Amino acid sequence: MTDTTQTLSRLREPDLSQLPYLLQLLDDDSEIVRGAVSRELLQYGSELGEAIAALPEPMDRLRSARLATILSEGAREELRLIWPCWFDVEDETERLELAMVLLADFQDHVETILRGRPHEPLGVLLDALTLHFRESGMPQDPRGLAEFLFAGPRRLRGAANDYFAPQNSNLRYVIEKGRGIPISLSAVFMLVGRRCGFTVGGCNWPGHFLARAEIDGRPYLIDCFNEGNCMELDAFLSMQGPSKAAARRVLEEDASVETVVGRVLNNLVRAYQESGHWANSHLMLELLREVERRIAGIRGV
Repeated sequence: MTDTTQTLSRLREPDLSQLPYLLQLLDDDSEIVRGAVSRELLQYGSELGEAIAALPEPMDRLRSARLATILSEGAREELRLIWPCWFDVEDETERLELAMVLLADFQDHVETILRGRPHEPLGVLLDALTLHFRESGMPQDPRGLAEFLFAGPRRLRGAANDYFAPQNSNLRYVIEKGRGIPISLSAVFMLVGRRCGFTVGGCNWPGHFLARAEIDGRPYLIDCFNEGNCMELDAFLSMQGPSKAAARRVLEEDASVETVVGRVLNNLVRAYQESGHWANSHLMLELLREVERRIAGIRGV
C-alpha cells in the first residue's frame, strides 16, 4: 500500500485539518486516489466552503477546476435525491417556490462552496421585493407590481443578448442581477404577487410565457419580458385572427405549477446544451421526464 493510499484509508470522517492534503491529492496520477479524494471532499458538505476560505493560500486554477467538477457531480446527485420533495406540497405558491429554490441552489452550489459563504435564500429576496413594492407608493395591484418590477429604476429586464444562459432560469440570479427570460421573470411576478394577495398565475403561451392577473375584475396578460406590458385578454385575442378559438383555450387556462416547472426545465435542457454542460442537460431532461409523468398522473392520462 502506498503512502497516499494509507493516508486516505485513515480519513473515515471529515477532518478539516486534512483538507490541505486532500486538495494536494487532486493532482494525483492515480484515478483510484482521485476518486477516493472526491468521496472524502463531498463528506465535508456545507463546511467545505468555509474551510477552503480559511486556507492560508488560495487554490491554484487547476485544482479549483478539478474541485468544481467534483462539486458539480455531488450537486447533481443531491438534486436527483431531493427533487421529488416538492411534488406533494399542497399550497401552490409554496410548491412553485420550493421547486425554484431547488434549481437555484443546484445552479449556485459550486460558486457557493468555492467562495466560502452562502447566497441569500430565494425566499428572503422575494420577501424583500414584496416589502419594497409595498413601500414604493405604486398602485397596490398587479399592474402596479408589473410596473415596479419590470419598468421601474430597479427593473428586472429581459435577457436579450444571452437568452440561453442557464442562470437566466435561476430566480436568485434573476433578482440579484436584474435579468431573465419570460418564464423566470413571470415566476418572480407570480411569487411576489401572491405574497401581496393578488390573483396572479401563468399562461403557457407557446414560445413566450406570459403572466395572468385580474385587474379591476377583468383578466389581463402581463408580458414580464417586455417591461411588464399589460393587455386585456380580449384585446390580445382580437389579434389572433383565425386561431382565436384555440388561443382562447390556452389563454384562459391557468398554467399549473408543474407546467411552469416543466417549462423552466425544458429551457435548462437547451441552455446547458448550448453552453456545453451535457451532464447538467441530461439531468434537467431526467427531472423534466419526472414532471411530465406527474402531469400525466394528475390528468389521469
